[in-house]
Amino acid sequence: MPRVKSLDPNERRARSKDWGTFGQEFLGGSDRSAAIVGATWLEYRLELLLRSFLVDDEGVVTPLMTGPVDTLGGRSRLAVALGLITRDAFHDLSIIRDIRNAFAPRTTRS
Repeated sequence: MPRVKSLDPNERRARSKDWGTFGQEFLGGSDRSAAIVGATWLEYRLELLLRSFLVDDEGVVTPLMTGPVDTLGGRSRLAVALGLITRDAFHDLSIIRDIRNAFAPRTTRS
């Protein structure tokens, strides 16, 4: 069973274009948009990190990434538990998550 999935050159180019779009939104917007876009980018990068260490089986990995590990908190918890990030990085991601949540829109039920 293959362990690590490598990126093909086309996927690598597409992801580098994503970086340019991220930079424009992050630097050109409000504090609120920077907090939300920045945290979303980190969540996305954590997903890529985790996927690179998981089996190359979308039937197994996708339900995990869209279920129990579909948030910045869940992904950072799993990454630190697997030793992929340090406790300091986990702590920093927790602070970023809290800042993002403070800026994120709230919905209320009537």
